[in-house]
Amino acid sequence: MIKNKLNFQPYKFIKNNRKFIKFVTEIEDWVYKKKIDKVSINSPIFVSGLARSGTTYVTNLINNSEEVASIKYENLPFIELPMFWKYINKFYYIYHPTKKRVHGDGIDVDLSSADAFDEYFWKFYMHKYNDNFSILIDENFENEDLEKKLKNNIKKILLINKKNRYLTKGNYNLFRIPWLTKIFPNSKFIIMYRDPISQINSMNKVHNIFLNEEKKNIFFSEYLDFLGHYEFGSNRKKIMYNSDNINIKEKNDFEYFLIEWIKVNKFIFKIYNNYKKNIILINNKNLRKNFEETKKLIFEFCNLNNVNLKDDNNDNNDNSYSVENNFKELNIINPELLNDSEKIYNQLQSSLE
Repeated sequence: MIKNKLNFQPYKFIKNNRKFIKFVTEIEDWVYKKKIDKVSINSPIFVSGLARSGTTYVTNLINNSEEVASIKYENLPFIELPMFWKYINKFYYIYHPTKKRVHGDGIDVDLSSADAFDEYFWKFYMHKYNDNFSILIDENFENEDLEKKLKNNIKKILLINKKNRYLTKGNYNLFRIPWLTKIFPNSKFIIMYRDPISQINSMNKVHNIFLNEEKKNIFFSEYLDFLGHYEFGSNRKKIMYNSDNINIKEKNDFEYFLIEWIKVNKFIFKIYNNYKKNIILINNKNLRKNFEETKKLIFEFCNLNNVNLKDDNNDNNDNSYSVENNFKELNIINPELLNDSEKIYNQLQSSLE
């Protein structure tokens, strides 16, 4: 995490000097062209879902596999220049011990941890990103520059790490599945979902943690904006995709997050039925109650060798699962929203039976 002005300067430089960054990226691509061209992208793995559904946990779980490579914290902030940056980043990250995520969920983060870092390419190469970051991107979408940058960077990450499979996490990639399956036909999507009440409690908790963090760290919100993370804090933005035109005005943060839950999980149900061969749905509850069985299911779907790991880092500090927290705020939530969310959650569960 960015703690001071000096740490944030590279991020600011990248944001304010796009022509220079593109120029240096072209040099890197030219220097390593022969090696990059030899790399093939085989069945990339995308982890997605609404925030606080378990996407980070599953991403880190798969990242333990010896077969996958991903953009990691050590690749920040020069995400586009992994080949050059690997020779310099040790000076930038002189001291960077393992820490708990700011989310308050007990998940450990170090330089080898993966996260939603390829959102960077959408932010800087998608036309009017701030207006379109969570719209539906179908198979008719065209952006040659973005497609080239994504593919080239995936190849460079695979090349650096000497791996064959690419792994990434991105909550907004959910709405890009039609296009992503077009450019990566054998892609695998692990879509997480979670019961609505515990999830909105967790979302509200993290939102308040982020607001408090912004008071202590003036660079925190800029850092999140750089990475294209808009779920929580003062940068919070609503999901733009709204197929049913839900027009209930939220009266509090719990209703805000429940409306987001409904929009996203309605879409998950729809997209799953259209792209079943590319998608596996994973209920967060199953990761907690049937860890080994669910882990095996995920790795088999991805065609990866299973890894021998214990469930020792799965939202242990997230009290949003407790019965007391799950129900204490129900009386301030619109009953219509509660009914809709329960119906959608049941549909998602029944789709796997």
